[in-house]
Amino acid sequence: MALVGEESHPPGAPVPDVAFVVDPIDGTSPFLAGLPHWCVAIAVLQDRETVLGVTNVPMAKEVFSARKGAGLKLNGRLCRLDDRLRLDSCLTGIGASHRSKPEDIVAVIRLLLEAGGALYRNGSGAAMLASVAAGRLGAYLELHMNAWDCLGGLLMVREAGGVTAPFCEDGDLSGGDRVVAAAPGVWPGIERLLVAYGAGSEVS
Repeated sequence: MALVGEESHPPGAPVPDVAFVVDPIDGTSPFLAGLPHWCVAIAVLQDRETVLGVTNVPMAKEVFSARKGAGLKLNGRLCRLDDRLRLDSCLTGIGASHRSKPEDIVAVIRLLLEAGGALYRNGSGAAMLASVAAGRLGAYLELHMNAWDCLGGLLMVREAGGVTAPFCEDGDLSGGDRVVAAAPGVWPGIERLLVAYGAGSEVS
């Protein structure tokens, strides 16, 4: 068993059979600015598969949790995504960081708006992924995200009935990858957006 995180997992290091993947504060900039949009993100991996995810949003007094095969819960209440949501009838969270080129982020936002979608961003990718799972956002897209910020949230989206793209299929969690997650009815629109962007998309 081991702890995987920004300060504890060197590039190329193997992932043990059981691992806790943790970001103690996702949304550091909002946290430092006194804004409420930050959270604690935890995932548990077994044989490199995410089997448990917890996102604690202290300022909202909300805990999102998912166990593989057992669904998503928000403060203990089981949640399921509404399949009637579409790209042009929901908010889509977009992540942005220094790990992606500004022109690429702008291109994705432009394509989203041209498709009739609406942009949302609060500074915490883990919290926005949890919001997708809870049905508050229709989708979340970030061109590069660290494993400790998203593995638990990706499981939550799947357990709530949503769709996610593959993440770090090569098994090296230190490098990060693109993150795409959406409610089932929003996924086709997100997929078309990615094709237009030139990234393509594959459903896990």
